[in-house]
Amino acid sequence: MYNSEDYINYQIFNEVEEKIETLTNYINDNNIATIPNFNKKKWSLNEIPYVEEVSRIEVGIDNLGLGLFKPTDWINTRNWNLTTTSETKNKNAFSYEDINRWLFNLNLIDNIKDDIINIWNGKSYIYWNESSDFEWEWLNGKSKF
Repeated sequence: MYNSEDYINYQIFNEVEEKIETLTNYINDNNIATIPNFNKKKWSLNEIPYVEEVSRIEVGIDNLGLGLFKPTDWINTRNWNLTTTSETKNKNAFSYEDINRWLFNLNLIDNIKDDIINIWNGKSYIYWNESSDFEWEWLNGKSKF
């Protein structure tokens, strides 16, 4: 985890975006849930993360959480105000705490993505496969048996 002494650089953003894209593709490719595609950006040395880019990353992470019911320890995403006024100017400050929250949530998703029991959010899809004599599969409300 990062602290206030750490320098936030482009490599951290590339790491986060790579993890979002990898998890999104894995979850979609393995039919665990349907997550909107995430188009990662390749950050370079002199780029500045504007609030629109930070918000895009937040949405990508939040989509992963929504697809997997936001695990118990999930830290809610931050609502970035894309219009700056005198009242919201200092509330949009980005810090190492945001990076830590992103990495924490991404690690949660990474750790639960292969759980034996998965339930799809808002879709009537239930896939239950216990490693025993009892196997039960539902797809679109119809039993496989």
